[in-house]
Amino acid sequence: MKPVTPLIRDFIDNGLSQTNDRVGRSCTRLTLGLLLLGSVACAARAPDGQVFLLVRHAERASSDANANLSAPGLDRAAALATIAAGYGVTAIYTTDLCRTAQTALPAATRLGLSLHVFGTGSSAAGLDTCTPGIAAERVPAGPASASTAAARLLAETTGATLVVGHSNTVPELIGALAGESACPRWIPLDADRCILPESAYGDLFVLRIVPGRQPTLETSRFGS
Repeated sequence: MKPVTPLIRDFIDNGLSQTNDRVGRSCTRLTLGLLLLGSVACAARAPDGQVFLLVRHAERASSDANANLSAPGLDRAAALATIAAGYGVTAIYTTDLCRTAQTALPAATRLGLSLHVFGTGSSAAGLDTCTPGIAAERVPAGPASASTAAARLLAETTGATLVVGHSNTVPELIGALAGESACPRWIPLDADRCILPESAYGDLFVLRIVPGRQPTLETSRFGS
């Protein structure tokens, strides 16, 4: 994989490129380093190489360690299912906490897919305690680091994959998938930490990894 850092230089040389999706809508494609300049709404289209749709879980109902989603969170999860269907998602990954699994569940139900699970190592983890309980594959022992999660995703998936994580794991996983060794500089930081702001819900990061090309990242919003 080529390094990510030359992307800013490529942008200066070549500018933003406009591409049309298969339903005829226009989407501004941003290279990884440019998301500091803003975000765009991107239409679904047929994936090339590996495409990862990465999102933070939707709104939670309480501050409990393994809280369920709130009513607005469930609505946002339903909106995510439509996005996932548009991209033709063929695999869905989540963590072993209710708020991430419930965010992914509508997409899994709509597409007829099972949930693949990353362990968090949290003592509160467990999808059987969700309301209602959620069936998923057996959780691998121990918490998954960003590097091990990325290696698993790259090895196990093709086409489009939905990944639902947390405010800290989404930036880390994007960086691991794209080859950034440190906190990805294109993610908006919370007080200089590599964490999405606690109030941030509904951000969709679409990372495209095509052999022989630099990874690209698109960002848009889902739900309301």
